[in-house]
Amino acid sequence: MYANAFGNFSYTSIKKELFWGFDIKTFGDNTVFFAEKEKALLDLLYIHNKKNLDNGNIIEFYRLQNLQSLNKNKLITYCKQFENKKMEALLHQVLNLSDPDWKVL
Repeated sequence: MYANAFGNFSYTSIKKELFWGFDIKTFGDNTVFFAEKEKALLDLLYIHNKKNLDNGNIIEFYRLQNLQSLNKNKLITYCKQFENKKMEALLHQVLNLSDPDWKVL
């Protein structure tokens, strides 16, 4: 845990094999990696799963918004690349909570 004037922060890493799904932008001498929104959500679910947190209502827990703007086909395709059934279950939960008419993965 890291604390500063802005709040408390914790850092978590992901496996090198999962370091994809981002755009690279340059600002002056700085290079920044911006995750695609679908990959950012999956990384959040990956870290959530890795920390064995309670699933409860995951949308409220993380204050997830604008889920309808996500490409669900891309989410499913990307999720399969994690090769993790718990991740697929978490994604299914998020999709069902955001859209009750969503079909099972």
